Amino acid sequence: TAEPAEPQDPAQADEVAPSSQGEKLLIFDLASEKYAIPIHDIAQIIDLPPTTPVPNAPGFLAGIFSMRGKIISIIDVARRLGLENAAPEAPKVIVVDILQDHFGLLVDRIDQVVDVNLATLEPPPEGFKSMAQDFVEGVFHHRGRAVGFLNLPMFLAFEV
Repeated sequence: TAEPAEPQDPAQADEVAPSSQGEKLLIFDLASEKYAIPIHDIAQIIDLPPTTPVPNAPGFLAGIFSMRGKIISIIDVARRLGLENAAPEAPKVIVVDILQDHFGLLVDRIDQVVDVNLATLEPPPEGFKSMAQDFVEGVFHHRGRAVGFLNLPMFLAFEV
């Protein structure tokens, strides 16, 4: 059974503060929004490689590529969340390893790694698109901006 969470210091609610209970999260940009995922799920970050389209795939599946003998599906994170796609100059692919499955997450830009106490996450605000709300576990604040924490297992659960 889980122990009840200790009350959080309200001063930490406004900004991310390093904490011994913190989890390292990678913040990335999608158009004008910021999202984060745990770094322990990240295998590597690469430039967008040449990809092969997948016939009859969902619109958010940007294609596939081979990396060290493994086929990696690239998910356009902005499209999966129902956001406007800004066509960035130098998009990045975050290769994640979830339960031995590898996926590439196509993002506009990598921001930085921060420590976040996940117990301090707030519910997603009303302003999030309904599709994004399904995949965002909560939000935290960093440099005066709300950052959505993606629930990767839920985000990556889809049928092709």
